[in-house]
Amino acid sequence: MGYPSYLDPNPMFGEDVYDFEFPLVGEGVLSGKSKKHENLIISSPVFYGNSGGAVLYKRMNLKRNDSTISIEFSFHVIGVVSSFIPFVFKDKSKILNRENYDVSNSGYTVVVPLKFALELIEKKW
Repeated sequence: MGYPSYLDPNPMFGEDVYDFEFPLVGEGVLSGKSKKHENLIISSPVFYGNSGGAVLYKRMNLKRNDSTISIEFSFHVIGVVSSFIPFVFKDKSKILNRENYDVSNSGYTVVVPLKFALELIEKKW
């Protein structure tokens, strides 16, 4: 969740595409991790302005009472958004004999685990 500052409302749809005072929330799954950097990788695109935003784990609990079943949801912060992972496409132009690069958002995000983020805060204070 976060406040992506570079998402500019398209004038074609009007200025009130979404309310900039509320965070945008995305969802994804835990896709991988980096042991070397101690980061998590999730499949949710982020943009400039999402960095530092909370990454939540949604837990569903089923409770049975006599003949009824209820569902309760709880949310737990597991980390903070660090950056997106870029998708880089390299194309070699045969006509101009040079390489062209197209860089875009891959849809994968680097997440700093909450434990590490809290350790950094404690050291700073």
